[in-house]
Amino acid sequence: MSDSSLPPRPLDQTVFDEWPDAVRALFDGSSLASKTGFTASLLTVDANQHIRTSLLGIGELYAPDSRTLCIALWPQARAARAIAQSGRAALTFVFEEAFYQVQLLDRWERQIEHVKRAAARA
Repeated sequence: MSDSSLPPRPLDQTVFDEWPDAVRALFDGSSLASKTGFTASLLTVDANQHIRTSLLGIGELYAPDSRTLCIALWPQARAARAIAQSGRAALTFVFEEAFYQVQLLDRWERQIEHVKRAAARA
């Protein structure tokens, strides 16, 4: 649904290799109480090729720098297993009237091994 009284806006698409400053501030780990209500959707594909969605709150996402995002998942979670198997995930969220869809691909290799070890212990 849309408000027809608003002027049409062109669809913008931006590609970035670093978190924009406002998004990085959102994920900086500070003032979590003031950021309650934020939810992101982590999309993964399991071994049976089913798309899985995990809803994450602000306390489960942390960007220690402009190119990194840490995601808190239980080692035995389906999402953790799916990421360990495929190495791929997408994070989607709305922030400041913009929709973000981030493909998480590049730096998973080191983290995948950690997730695999943790999942094997669980």
